[in-house]
Amino acid sequence: MALTDQVESLYQRLTHLGNAIETLGSQPMDRRAFLLGGLGVILAAGCGRETKKTEIEKKVEGEKEEEVKNKKIDYSKVPVPKIGYQPLVEEPDFSQIDLRGSWLPEGRIERAMRWRDITYAVEYRYGIPKDYLLGMICVESKGLSIKPNEEGDGGVGLIHMQPRMAKAYGLETITDSNKLIDREQGQAIKDAIELHNGDLRKLIEIDERFHPIKNIDAAARFLCDLRQQTETWQGALEKFSGRRNYDSDIMDYVQKVQDGKYVERVALEFNWRNRKIRIDGKEVPFHRFVTLAQSTNRNYGLDEYKKLPGIHLP
Repeated sequence: MALTDQVESLYQRLTHLGNAIETLGSQPMDRRAFLLGGLGVILAAGCGRETKKTEIEKKVEGEKEEEVKNKKIDYSKVPVPKIGYQPLVEEPDFSQIDLRGSWLPEGRIERAMRWRDITYAVEYRYGIPKDYLLGMICVESKGLSIKPNEEGDGGVGLIHMQPRMAKAYGLETITDSNKLIDREQGQAIKDAIELHNGDLRKLIEIDERFHPIKNIDAAARFLCDLRQQTETWQGALEKFSGRRNYDSDIMDYVQKVQDGKYVERVALEFNWRNRKIRIDGKEVPFHRFVTLAQSTNRNYGLDEYKKLPGIHLP
């Protein structure tokens, strides 16, 4: 019985009860007791039926919730975003900016923060905890968009993806490879970077792992699939790389970028090193450097990406 029908039925019973009560004053005592007793039995039985139906409905709702909970999403089938490069924003010349060494946590964070508006958008789309993807960038590429795996094994991207994983999640790579480790592809990547002098705009046409949004989106989808397998984000991080302490390394960077005092110290040191640098005749403190850098992410389709529908785990 629908909820509206239940309300109507109860309303009718209450109406009958009111009519009966109005007539009790004119009835003999035994007749009055009979009516009250009968009405009591009817209402008790009706309430029992309503309670029973409510319990059944709750059971059905619980089964539906469990079904949704157990439903799996194949994130490898989610289409790669159809975005490229459009010169919407002029790319500033950051060649004079003095950044800390990329082997240092501060240097990695200085470089990675320029991609934070992308990681926010991707995390929001897939329901990934805040700054997990930024932490992965700090560990994987040190924030350098054109830095391949040091081993030359074919992995590349802000969040490094090996040839097999890149192909599984729909990215076009420089060579057609389904290998986990492919040193020939690694050499081809290195040659392409040298040939195009590290020009990201040209490299994204050769291998989609160079495209900052497509790369981070694909890595996020892989992470979501691992989350379904392991049932925890920590377990997903452990399986993503397979390296010991990988998940704790990621969380260390997550804590750093969310620590206001730590980021403020990074900014103060950046400001001191770059106090004489000017872009468009203006000083370049850390917050302006990040803002200018992030504005150019629109050139890679960030506005269009933000319009894509969210795909969250149950």
